[in-house]
Amino acid sequence: MTSQNVEITAENAAHVLFQERLGGWPPSTFGAKLLDLWTSADTTNAEQLARAFPGHAAAIALVKSGQPGIERLRAIADGSSDRFVTGGSAAPSVDLSEWANNLATDGLEPSANVLNIDGDDKPIVRLHMAFDPDMPERARQGFGLALAQVMADGI
Repeated sequence: MTSQNVEITAENAAHVLFQERLGGWPPSTFGAKLLDLWTSADTTNAEQLARAFPGHAAAIALVKSGQPGIERLRAIADGSSDRFVTGGSAAPSVDLSEWANNLATDGLEPSANVLNIDGDDKPIVRLHMAFDPDMPERARQGFGLALAQVMADGI
């Protein structure tokens, strides 16, 4: 898994802040429709949007990371902060190296499947999954069903 720097332009930052009613300034018609689309996208489509618009994806991730991310995004919008984040990370100050090393050591591969549990206005839990590459799809589905049952039973 490689890591790259993603630039969040002042416009990306301001437009995402505006979309979330946190300041910023309004985007163009296209930008507004793009951000509206993003809010209704499922995980697969959101990942496709992130590949096409990495600056927007990184800005959205910063907003979702909470108050420190929002403050950083405001600083990017007003030109007083570095505009680059590593890999579009939601919280660039969080060290994910141990997590990545554990995945590599265990031979697990991250899955595109992500489970989000939403609170009032943002996700309160996000579960990313990684599986052994030789694990059959049927076993992965069984895991998902078992997890769903645990959640339905009220963790």
